Order: sequence, then structure tokens, then C-alpha cells
Amino acid sequence: MGNLTTTNSSTLKPHLLNLTIHRKFIKGLFLLFTILLTNIAYSQFSVTPTTANFFDMDSNKPSTDGPQASYVGFKFCNTTGSTLTNLTATINSFTNTSIFGLAGGQDATQTVGIGGTLGPGECDVLYWYVAYNLDGAGSPTAFGRSTTISVDITDGGTNTTSGSQTVTTRSSISANAGGLISSVTLGPGTYIGQIFYYDVTYSFGNVKGPFKGAPGDYFNMQPAGNLDFDADCFQLVNNKVISSVITGITASATDKLFFEATGNKSGSGNLVTMRYYFEVECSSGSTTADPFASQSSGTQFKYTGNYEGFPINISNPQEALVITKTVDQDFINYPVNNAVDITYTVALFNNNTNGVNLSIDKIDDLLPSGFIYKQLDVSSDVTASNSSTIPSTGSSGLVSWNGGPPAVFPYTEYYIPAGSSLDLIYLVTIPPGTAEGLYTNSVTATLGEYTTFPVSVTVGVGVVPNEPPVANDDSSTGNIPGDPVTISVINNDSDSDGTINSATVSLVGTGTCDTSFTDANDDCLQVTIVGEGVWSV
Repeated sequence: MGNLTTTNSSTLKPHLLNLTIHRKFIKGLFLLFTILLTNIAYSQFSVTPTTANFFDMDSNKPSTDGPQASYVGFKFCNTTGSTLTNLTATINSFTNTSIFGLAGGQDATQTVGIGGTLGPGECDVLYWYVAYNLDGAGSPTAFGRSTTISVDITDGGTNTTSGSQTVTTRSSISANAGGLISSVTLGPGTYIGQIFYYDVTYSFGNVKGPFKGAPGDYFNMQPAGNLDFDADCFQLVNNKVISSVITGITASATDKLFFEATGNKSGSGNLVTMRYYFEVECSSGSTTADPFASQSSGTQFKYTGNYEGFPINISNPQEALVITKTVDQDFINYPVNNAVDITYTVALFNNNTNGVNLSIDKIDDLLPSGFIYKQLDVSSDVTASNSSTIPSTGSSGLVSWNGGPPAVFPYTEYYIPAGSSLDLIYLVTIPPGTAEGLYTNSVTATLGEYTTFPVSVTVGVGVVPNEPPVANDDSSTGNIPGDPVTISVINNDSDSDGTINSATVSLVGTGTCDTSFTDANDDCLQVTIVGEGVWSV
């Protein structure tokens, strides 16, 4: 998701159709005219391409050398005077699908705006990673081939607007003047739910601005060009010009990958530094990005001469979010003659030590049967003002809080700095006549495509709930790499209700569960973690 922008609403009003209905028209004809007018619909959205209409390919060996994929972007705007919700955008088709298509596991559908919401006049830019030589064509067959990329924005109902862009492959020369990479810098991370970034400094040669009606040089900046870049795990959400000596590529410009020079710049070593922002949307997926750039000068096209010479290695995402859930009353007298309000607290703590901030998209809580959501507590960090949507009073079952306005560019949703926590505190009503028993509800947090394991708390109505055990950290040192290590994980733990049953121990957290090793409750007993090995209980 890009940086939200607002367009002057005075320019967004639909054109009015001025008609004069003469009184000599018969009534039936007047009614027919009225019916026709009321069925004239106008779009609630505008859709505009924001990236280049060409794909750069190596002039000599397009099937093996040079970039094979690029990001395409579209700008989606709310052209009404009302807030629109439940918005998603989807690339629904390519022409020439044997040549063109989504790359790197890129999702076709993305959420538009903050939590699917655009206010009046607000806009959002979204990016998709596209491959453009799927058939492996060589020179010159690979050049001059086109695809029309069609995209829809919808509110999930009857309101849908379509847009498209035709993009053509072109032959580009690998050259030092075409955006030679001089340095790359990877920001801190990587953690699930983090907006991380990397900087790329490009060096361009002689730059020409517009002259006698001819446009200035075009510049195409791309964070990656390799087909194996994991665009599913790492979603491009924004970009920013950090510095530039080229007129027309303005420092601080955001959500822009395609530029035109507006003035001349002679010589070589004309530097531009781009920052590319990605949201970490998965729990595993180390990958490599090979950034590039290209420059067009008249009829000549050049791209990064040292492409693949500065690979950006992005490590496997780590989990830094710790969730706890508590309730102020875990025992309610039975029978319940009058409504009882209880207060739940969900604490989301960012425990990383590298100064990395996290962005939480959504918090879900499945209330026990019969329990009714009342309101947010005044002390809650999650509020209506920093949310796009919150549960309404009287809700039951699954209730959700969706992240709201940006906190620090380009962070969005619920923002948690390193070493800090975000507390969701809310009141729930237990209605009169609630049956005796134990009532458990579970909360999860969603960070991109990753949803945390559920964390639960139990309230007893006429029944004292079983208190959870107190678990302490375990460690083992001095082991030889590759040798198996056995740790007695419950020896230093305690349970006020009695002895801990070792058969109840299971594995949760980051990793891939071996589904052939689960207990009767389908809890995982064996997990493989990249870089660590196999954990089992």
C-alpha cells in the first residue's frame, strides 16, 4: 500500500446533464425521461497507471541476462464525497499470458487504502510484480511484445471500476550510464509485520531535458528484476527518493518509480538514491533482490550495467510480537441475575532488540457464545481514532479491530515501536441467564498474510477456571553443532492447580509443523525451523 493522498473534491464531482423538459411533453414521456436519468451511473473510483509503459530486457541475451520482471503500479482514488470501505484491487487479466504474468508468488488481490478504506478524495498506489518473458524468448523475438494489464477496484458489492495499461518489452543496452548501482543498504530487520526497507544508489550518465518538443530522458527505477524474488512474502508498499542531483527526480518524492528529466545534467556520476519499502507478510521466506534502473535518451535505451552485481539478501523473517490476554474477573457468581461487565486486556508487545518497529493490520477476538461486546475502555491504546473500523456495541461472535491512519511514514495500521506495547482494552457484557460453565475466547493478530497463534483466557460462571501454568525460559549451552540436544522444558515451570502434565506440551511459533506429528487436539509436536533444525516434544 502506498502513501495515501487527497485530491481536491471540487474536481471530482460528476458532470451534470442539463436538460430542459418542455411542459408540452406528455406525462408519460416525462416519466420515461426521469427513469432514464436516474439510471445513469457514474464511477466511484478512478484508476490510473503510475509506472512505465515498457519492460526493459537485455539487448543481447534477454532469456538469460538482465531483468526478467518489474513492478507495475496503479493509483486508485475515491471520486465521491463519502468514505468507501471494503475496498480491494485485483489484477484480473493479462493479454499474451504465455509471455506475461504475475511473478514471485505475487498476490493478484490487495487491500486498498487503510484497512480497505478510502476517505473522500483519497488515493492509494498499489504495486504488482510482473514477469515478461515467461516463454524464454531470445533476441530479437523477445522485443516489442505487448500485454494489456487489466485491474479492478471494488467494494465487494456492485461498485466496480476497471483500469488498464499496455506495456511493451524493449531492447536495452547493459551500460554504465544506464543506472549503474554504486551502493545498496539494507535496513534493520527482518520481522513479521515489519515495514522494512533497502536503499539503492544509482549512477547515471549524461542527462538531457526536454528540447524542441521532444521529452526529456525517462528513468525507470525498480527494486528487483529477478524472477525468484519472493514478492508474496515481501510486498512492495511504497518508495521514496532519498536524494537526487537530476532535475525531475525530486528528493522526497514518494510512490513514484517512473520519472522524466526536466533539465540537463552533463557528465557521469549523476547519483540518485531510492528507498524501497516492503511489508513482511509471512513467517518464512528468505530471498534475494536484484535491483536495477534504466534510462532512455532519444532512441537509445540503457539499463544497469552491473545488474546482479549488488544482490540484496533478505533474511528469514523472525517473530517479534508477543501477545498476552487477561480478564479482570475470571469468576462470576451463578446464577447471573443481572448483566455483568468484564474487561479484557490484550497486550501486544514488540520484543525485538534491533530497533525495528512493527505494524499490525488487524486484531480479531472470538467472543464466547452469549457474550456481548460493549465498548473500548478509556485507557485502551486502540481507539476509534487510530482504527479504520471497530466493533459496534452489541456485537457478538467474532469482533475485529482494523488498523487506522498512518503513524510514521510509511507505516500504517497499529504501530508498535521496538520494546513497546499496544494494549487493546475493552468491555464485554455477560447477560442475565448465562448458563453455568467455563467460557473461553481467543485473540489473534494479523500482520500482512501472517496470523499469530491464538491466545486465550477463560471466565468461569459458577465454576472456578483452571489457572494456566507459569512457564519459564529454558536454555542449554556448550553443545556441538549438529548434535541433538534434550531440554526438560517443564522442570522449572509451575502450576497452581497441580502438576504439569507433560503430555500437554506442544510447539507453537515460527516454523513449519510436521502434520504427521500432532496430538489428539491437532497441536504440533514437531516443527522444522530454517537455520535451526527440527524441534520435537
